[in-house]
Amino acid sequence: MIYMVNHQKQRFYWLSIQEDIFGQWCVVKVYGGLNNSHYREIWEACESRILASQRMFDIENVRRKRGYIYANTKTPEDYVLTPEIIN
Repeated sequence: MIYMVNHQKQRFYWLSIQEDIFGQWCVVKVYGGLNNSHYREIWEACESRILASQRMFDIENVRRKRGYIYANTKTPEDYVLTPEIIN
């Protein structure tokens, strides 16, 4: 897991690699505001774990160029997202 923040823009970016329910490796990107509950989660499918790692590295480099720095989070559960039911 990689957790980065941009204090100037008050944004966070969280990256991880996970296997989905179909056995495909994915880069999971979660990003949003530090001071609000607005966020987005995207699962980007890759052909292998190695390709997912390379993709995560590429995304990490882009974020670093945009002013994000590495940060610590107390627990990954800080950013566990729950599905919403739309009526």
